[in-house]
Amino acid sequence: MLRGREYARSGAVRNRRWLADQQQIYGEVAGNGPTPYTAWVRLARNDAGELTSFQGTCTCPVNRNCKHAVALYLSGDSTVPEQQ
Repeated sequence: MLRGREYARSGAVRNRRWLADQQQIYGEVAGNGPTPYTAWVRLARNDAGELTSFQGTCTCPVNRNCKHAVALYLSGDSTVPEQQ
């Protein structure tokens, strides 16, 4: 989570879109190379609005639940505290 938070704070997330009907976020996240990675995050929340599931995929070598997917999520979630 910490590396994803650093990426989110540094402005690495680009072209972020929220698909409310599918509970998904997608966008591009800059990595170390010249071409940004494409990341998707699917979320589930309970009736209280608390996050219950996070599934991230990305075009980076890690592919699943990587720092790029975390950064994509954190870049738009105002409920995430600054430090945990």
